[in-house]
Amino acid sequence: MKKKNILFVSLAFPPKACPESIQTARYFHYLKNKIGKIQVITAEYPSLFMPYDESLMKYFPSDVSVFNIKRPESKYLNYVIRKTFPALLELPDNKIHFSFFINNILKKLKFKPDVLYSRSFPLTSAFIASKIQKKLKIPWVLHLSDPWSISPIEFRTEYAQKFNEKKEFEFFNQAHYISFTTQETKERYVEKFPEFSEKFVVFPNVYDPADLGFFQDTAKLNDKLVFTYTGGLANTRSCEPLLKSLKTLYHSSPGLFDDVIVNFAGSFDRKNKKLINEYGLPFLNNMGLIGNEKAKEISGLSDILILIDTHFENSKDAMFMPSKLLDYLLTGNKILALTNKGSAVYKIVNDKFGTCIEHTNIESLINYFNNEITNFKLQKEKTNYRISSKMLNNYSADNNSSRLASLLNSL
Repeated sequence: MKKKNILFVSLAFPPKACPESIQTARYFHYLKNKIGKIQVITAEYPSLFMPYDESLMKYFPSDVSVFNIKRPESKYLNYVIRKTFPALLELPDNKIHFSFFINNILKKLKFKPDVLYSRSFPLTSAFIASKIQKKLKIPWVLHLSDPWSISPIEFRTEYAQKFNEKKEFEFFNQAHYISFTTQETKERYVEKFPEFSEKFVVFPNVYDPADLGFFQDTAKLNDKLVFTYTGGLANTRSCEPLLKSLKTLYHSSPGLFDDVIVNFAGSFDRKNKKLINEYGLPFLNNMGLIGNEKAKEISGLSDILILIDTHFENSKDAMFMPSKLLDYLLTGNKILALTNKGSAVYKIVNDKFGTCIEHTNIESLINYFNNEITNFKLQKEKTNYRISSKMLNNYSADNNSSRLASLLNSL
């Protein structure tokens, strides 16, 4: 099969610090040698809400043409718009103005690509790709890292929701393939758009197999039992159930926590920052925002990794696969996941890589911490929480980039 030349569109391209950038980096790194020549269109870095992450520079291509869309951004202007006419920031997001300035970029391309591949989020990446596809008349593979109009965590105004539903249908009709990160998301879209079902494929979030050695080097027995959460906390993704269970157990048995550390590391909204400060438990360690490499190091040196999934009233909405889960699985450490029963996370983790507990089940959380800490105290000399060093090949960046290359080269 002839290798096709690809135009890769992603505003969240490395070295920007965000979960989507990490996933884009891993796919890109293993994809670029399995296709023909490749060119990239992205936003200049750092970009608003996507700061620079030096640890991702290893993925930044030195031998690939990268074209940056350079547009001014202002968090203060966004704040004013959100207060006065929020729909403008939901059409589809606060980077939509990037899509208005692609003509000059297209004139700079070194060759006409055979295939177009775009990754969203931000959703503006899809808007840019749609305009390019219409101009260049080439096949387009559209990837949605999260569901679009059916997302249960996006709260749009009525006008914005109708706009996004219209564009979603338009783009699905225009693209040759649409890929999602979970089978659950695909199934929901098959229900919504049965006429496009043959276009739907799954390309999950992935881990970098080169990192396997990194976590083998960090394996150790701790003098203290270390729980660690790394990632973001905002909106409906809250640390409160975790803190409530820990506080209840601490007040009943404070001595139980003499050899316990609970790390929080990541980007937290005001509500979650306030919660951590208000609970003020002596074993809590709020590390704030740290880089990707530091987060990996902390995870590898921990005993039990905590994943806080978004809580949904309807378990059918729990179709997300956090990229953080792949980083956790890579360590081989035990996982405690707060998630809906039957969620995408639950199906991967429960009884295989750790324990899943629903957010509202505080009693089960208290029992979980009590059992883990008690067992650690009884077996501290011989306890090793590294339960597996074998990863699921289904989530390897190398394997999935090969699948993606086959799809792109076939168009």
